[in-house]
Amino acid sequence: VGAEVWAGLVAGLAGLVSVFVAVLVLHPTWRGAAVAVAGVVGVAAMLVGVSRGPTPVRLSRWLDLAEGAVLVSLLPLLTLASGLVSRVAG
Repeated sequence: VGAEVWAGLVAGLAGLVSVFVAVLVLHPTWRGAAVAVAGVVGVAAMLVGVSRGPTPVRLSRWLDLAEGAVLVSLLPLLTLASGLVSRVAG
């Protein structure tokens, strides 16, 4: 694995950790859901990581679908978290 890949992984992980900490600090009511989601994602990542042999095509498709769903949901969730909806509504 090249240095570029490690740099990308470290930068991505640092970004995820910073967003997770910001959610825990700024939105105390989201703590339970955030911890549950982080736990499920962590367990899923560990299970995929320890699986022997190549990743099956079906699992790869499900992981691609999950990634797409997360990316599509980011903008609406960030809009809600920023308070933009409540400012526009009233």
